[in-house]
Amino acid sequence: MQNKIVFKSSDEMNFISTNHHTGLKKVLITDSDCASDLTQAAIGTLSAGQEIENHKHQTMEEFFFFSHGFGLFNIEGEDYECKAGTFIKIPLNKNHRLKAIENLKFIYWGVAI
Repeated sequence: MQNKIVFKSSDEMNFISTNHHTGLKKVLITDSDCASDLTQAAIGTLSAGQEIENHKHQTMEEFFFFSHGFGLFNIEGEDYECKAGTFIKIPLNKNHRLKAIENLKFIYWGVAI
């Protein structure tokens, strides 16, 4: 399916649990649908007070664009305030965690290195 057009409506997708078992996501596309090194692109949500635990990725970079709410992204011990309109890149091998202060909605994607 890597050479086919992918056309979806997020309104027709179901939320599923994230790989971190915190928050929910709607998967827009995965690596099986791409010829590129994209691992996944998804719409993520965290409810106020939820936190994705500290972790790092040894094989990919992650990118986040926040559309609603407010949260704190801690990367290698430094906090970054994330609100609507914020974009952030998480480099390879950097410890990071995300905490929702308010309900958060964001688009995120990973690219294999």
